[in-house]
Amino acid sequence: MPTITPNPKPRKDLGFASLAHYLEVNLKGTDHEKREHDGHYGEGRIVKFFTGVKAPQGELAIRRMGNGRWKISILRPAGRGGIATGTSEVQRVYLCDSPDDLYAYVDNYDSRSPKALEVEAV
Repeated sequence: MPTITPNPKPRKDLGFASLAHYLEVNLKGTDHEKREHDGHYGEGRIVKFFTGVKAPQGELAIRRMGNGRWKISILRPAGRGGIATGTSEVQRVYLCDSPDDLYAYVDNYDSRSPKALEVEAV
């Protein structure tokens, strides 16, 4: 199962941006990727991440589906800055398997020394 390790960052919102990036790199382009809200957004854990100076924050939503399967939604808002500048809102929804408890992972996230995370697209 592939392992991702976000880059160390001085703040949690920056660390969650790195986590969202590595999740997308690992999960993007799979058969279960969706490009819209699926009715379950807002359930589970939601964390905010940095998208640029004076820009709205992005959201990473994680929902437990059962038996080690997770639904991950990444919302990048309109008006974001930085490398991924965007004028319209973009949301991606992914299904993945992980032996790790993703709720515990984000609840105990240490942006200065992030732990490795195993995730595999399904």
